[in-house]
Formats: sequence, C-alpha cells, structure tokens
Amino acid sequence: MKKPHRPISDASNHHDFCILPAQIEQLRTDAYYGMSFARLNSKTVISRTKDGIPLSLLSDDEWSLPAFVFNANDNPIFDFLPFYQECDNRIHNVEICKKLFIIKMFAPNSKTGRPLRLSSMHPTHNLLLKMAAFCAKKNFALEEIFSSIVNFKEFQIMLPKLLNRELTALIRTLNGIRSDELKLPLSGSVFPYMQKVARSLRSEGKQFPIIPSRILLFKYEQYHYYINDWLEHHLKILTFLNHAAANPFYGRGKYNHAKPSNKASKLLNTDQLTTHLKNPITFHRAIEENNLIALCKKHKWRTVQNVLGFVSKVSHCAKNLIHLFTLMRDHEVKSLTTDCLEPVRGWNNDALYVAGITTKLYSAAKPHKWITTDAILKPVEALIKINELLSPYFKKPNNYLLVSTAVHPVSISAPSKNYLTSRASAEDYLDPILITESDIQELEAVDPIRNWRSDSRYKIGIPWRITSHQFRRSIAVFSAQTGLITLPSLKRLLGHLTKVMSLYYTKGCSAQNYYFNLINPELAEELRQAKFEADGAMFIREALQTSERLLGIKGTEIMHQRSSSVWVNGTMEDTVKLASKGLAAYTEIPLGGCGSPAPCDKRAHGNFFTCPGCRHLIGKESVMNDTLAIMKLDLDELDPNSMEYKAEKQNLEDFAELRSRLIAKSCEALTSK
Repeated sequence: MKKPHRPISDASNHHDFCILPAQIEQLRTDAYYGMSFARLNSKTVISRTKDGIPLSLLSDDEWSLPAFVFNANDNPIFDFLPFYQECDNRIHNVEICKKLFIIKMFAPNSKTGRPLRLSSMHPTHNLLLKMAAFCAKKNFALEEIFSSIVNFKEFQIMLPKLLNRELTALIRTLNGIRSDELKLPLSGSVFPYMQKVARSLRSEGKQFPIIPSRILLFKYEQYHYYINDWLEHHLKILTFLNHAAANPFYGRGKYNHAKPSNKASKLLNTDQLTTHLKNPITFHRAIEENNLIALCKKHKWRTVQNVLGFVSKVSHCAKNLIHLFTLMRDHEVKSLTTDCLEPVRGWNNDALYVAGITTKLYSAAKPHKWITTDAILKPVEALIKINELLSPYFKKPNNYLLVSTAVHPVSISAPSKNYLTSRASAEDYLDPILITESDIQELEAVDPIRNWRSDSRYKIGIPWRITSHQFRRSIAVFSAQTGLITLPSLKRLLGHLTKVMSLYYTKGCSAQNYYFNLINPELAEELRQAKFEADGAMFIREALQTSERLLGIKGTEIMHQRSSSVWVNGTMEDTVKLASKGLAAYTEIPLGGCGSPAPCDKRAHGNFFTCPGCRHLIGKESVMNDTLAIMKLDLDELDPNSMEYKAEKQNLEDFAELRSRLIAKSCEALTSK
C-alpha cells in the first residue's frame, strides 16, 4: 500500500489546504475542477497543503481531501486498498477506478460549477469498489464493463437501486467527456440503456414518509421525557460520571480488577486498587451517594455505562427536536456550535435564529440562519450541559454543540476523529412505538399512489423507524395543508433551490386525514368549528367591510354590490350562516384573498398564476404590493451568483407581471359595467 505524502492525522483543519492550484505550474500536475483528464497519471497530485506540499498522489492507495471538508459530517479519507482483488488485471483495474473517481469529481458540473461534494463521492467510491469486485469475479479488465453492453447489463442488474442511481450519474458524466480525454471504450448502447434505467428509477422513487400524527406525538413526548430528566438531575449525573472518570473502579464490583481485558484495569494505579479492595464503591452504592436512586429505577440502569448511555439518548432526543423546530438537515445540525442561538426583534414579537452553516445550495460551506421559536431553548440547553460534561475530555477548536459521549473515559467505544456524534442512531435504544392500522391509513391519505402495505418497512406491528429527514417532510406537509406558512416561505425554510422540490415535499398536502397534533377527535372538532367562525369573520372584515378596491372576479362582484347597505347587511348574515357550516371562507394569499371554502391544490402548491381566472379571487393591490416588497427583501439577502437568486428573481418578475395584468383586467371590468 502506498501511503499519502503527509500523515493524515495532520490533516485536521481544512483551512490549511487548497482546492485550486496555488501556482501556475501546478495546473500541469494537479487534479482540479475543469482539468484535462488526458494528462492523468500516477504522479498527478490529488491534494496539497496550503504550503504546496503534496498530500495525496493518484498512485497512493489512501487519499485525503481535507480541502473539500465543508461540514462536520464530511469524511475526507478514501481508501483504495480494498480494490485490489485477486485477478489478472488487479493493478490495472485499481488505476482505472482511481481515474474514474477523479473524472466524476472534477468534471464540469452545470448545476454548481464546482467539484462534487465528498458526501457525493463516497457513494461513487462504493460503486467503483463493486466494479473492481465484479471484474475480479469475471477475471477481466474494467474497460470490458463499458465496451460491451452485455457485460454492462450483467453488472448493472446486480446493483441495488441507490448504486444504480450512482451508475446513471457516472455514465452521464462519462458520456459528456471527449474520447481523447476519457481513454475508455464506451459502447454507444450504454448511455441510452441507462437513460431507460434512470426513468424507471424516477418512477419508483419514494419520498421520506411523513411521520403519522400518533407516532409524532409519541416521539415528541418521549424526547421531552428524557430531556426533562436530564435537566432536572444533570448536576448529580455530572458528579457521578466525574467520579467514574477519575476512578476507574468507581461504581464497579469488587472483582472487576481481575479481568485483564477490562478497560478499567488498564487505567488502574496501586492506590486505587488498594482502596477498591478494602472498600469497593459498588454501582448501587455510588447511585445512592449521588441521590440517583429514583432515576436509576426509572431508566433501569445497571452499570456506569448505562448512565453514560442515558446521556447519549438525551443528546439524540435534543438533536431530533432541533430538526423538528428548525427543519435543518442532519449535517447542518451537527455543525452547530454552543453559541448558535441569536435573539432577534421581529416586526411582531421577539424571535430566535439558529445560526450555522449549510452546503445545500452552494456546494460549499455558507453561513445560514434558521428562524425558530423559544421551544428550541430546552434542547439546546440540554446539549450545552452535555457539552460541559464532556469538554474536559476532548479538544474543541470548533466548539461544536453535538459531541459524542464516546470521548468520556467511562465509554467502552472509541470516539470519531472529530469527536462528533456518529450516524449510529440512539433511536434504537429508545422504547419503540409500533405501527397500527390507523397509521397506515394516514400514510395512504397523504400518498394514496404508494403501496404502503407491501413495503416491509411499514408493516403493522413493527416499530416505526425515525430519521431526521422525516421531520422536514412532516412539517412541510402540515404547513402546506393548514396554510400556516406560504409555499415561498416554506421553500426558503426547507432550503430548496426551486418550488419543484418544495412541491415534491408537500405532495399529499390536501389529505384531510393528516392532522399532525389533532389526536383528540373532540379537540379537532372544536378547532374546525373555530376555524369556520374565523373564516366568516375574515370574509366580513377583509371583503365586505374594507374600503379598498377589490380585484378579481369575486372582488369585482362584491365591489358592484356592496354600495347597497341592505345587500351588505343581508350578505353578512348569510356569510355567518354559511361559514358556520364550512361553506364560506376567506384565506389570505399573496394576491389578496381567496373565498373558496374547498381545498385548492393550486393555492396549496403556491401556484397563483391561475387565480385571475378563478371565480373565488378577491384581489387587493395593497397585499400584492406587500408581497412584492417582501420578495425584493428576500432577493437582496441572496448571493447574486447563486441558483436560488436567479430562481427568486424570476419569481419576482413573474409576480410583478401577474399583478399588473390583474389590475388592468379589473379596471376593464369596472369600466364596462
């Protein structure tokens, strides 16, 4: 195995490394975005330090790419040693795999104009490993996969769906590279074949499910159950674990020292052993001394590790509540620091921002803020107190909020290199909640096309598996369904480039069965009735009693008739009666208001361009002006070079044109009367 040219342990801070060659002559020797792949050879420099020292060469079997680490989840290490599998072409095949890796990462990318992220390259690395194994089994050169459609199909069919998506992306990249640069025989049948495969994969694509309301309520209460216990007893737990860290036999049995493999035995000193043999502080005695008896029984602790495991569960619960309250992605939450909360004075009341970084829109680390409520204070406080417990046992140059309990001396697990929580979920150690028939019915109401009952992950009677991304989609569906947040705002909150992805997330938003927190049927009925009354009051105030000129078909009709006080009084009485039965409504929209009591898929999805022709539109110029002002304010906060800026600018221009058209049309209607 050829080692990197610099110890990887030194590559801890990505700010010490360069993404682009720092000197002109390095353009002929280094790998970088937009390079000519024709010059790839064993001496090509894959990464350097900021001082220009080569860190990894193409010929190395372990690469470190720290310059591309943009968040706490990014792993810069790529190991090619497993690619050497027994066959006649083993060395040659590894060389081709390395070149394909470089081509995939640094080929021109029309979406971002940047190299692919490390998180995208690890699946590619896995795909190439499968290729090497396939070639070893067939005992042929790797090029034979691409030169023969028969060989290619045989390889493609054996791949799981996720790797088939990676293969589609790789073929699409290779198809765009000139043959003199690619130097790989690519059959003309391969690309059209993978296009068909890609279409079938898209049709089979499945979103993250919403979390059924019953299960979401259970998890919400469960997370608070652990956090509340931690916040109430954290000082006693802190004292207990500090004693256990200082004395490897604190809270252990008298004869634990007799096990050479025991971690505590390796930390033992003579004085501690003597004291332990004379007067051992057993687990139950230690629990008693720290007044933790009730908590010990409640959470069924049996060992010191169980107490630390409880802290891990609290950390996991707090993390998931942050996802729920902010809609942040996994890497965004893991990159938060202990000072992430920023209070802000809003136009209506005080609010909170969670300040962190995101990489989703830019393929690079960018500062970002997520607006939230004071509900986030409790989970953040819990994590800060966990950080205080663990801080003596790790270096914290970035002051991360989410630190793995594996850094504590009591832990029997080794911490990760960055000391952060791993992907291994503590969710498996929490009490499960089993899927019921009502949960399946709720899923079917949201997405009736998907065959939930045939999916092994959603069988009645098995535990529901929570993932952080489920919180994003659940809140997106709830928000779009209830109208608590408009789609443009939802899009900003979810952090997507265009409305297309937001529509994908809110698929099923008109489902009437998904009530999120309306678990109690009696409460649900009270809230529905209150909504009817509010709708009637809104219609009277915003449509019948307003002095503003109304636009649109319904608005113009009201303008012609409201000059008569008899009509107005009669209409008010009729409106109250209709509203009490759910037959009249006024929903605020960016154009003014909508008088339709029925769900509107176009309105729910943020498509207001059909509103001018709808008989329910009650347009208001003042509301449209406010909408434009907000859109301009949002636009000014974006990077003019980003894809999101271009999308939002087009949205603003389209809305301005729609406003002008609606005003002109209403003026014509009034003139003709």
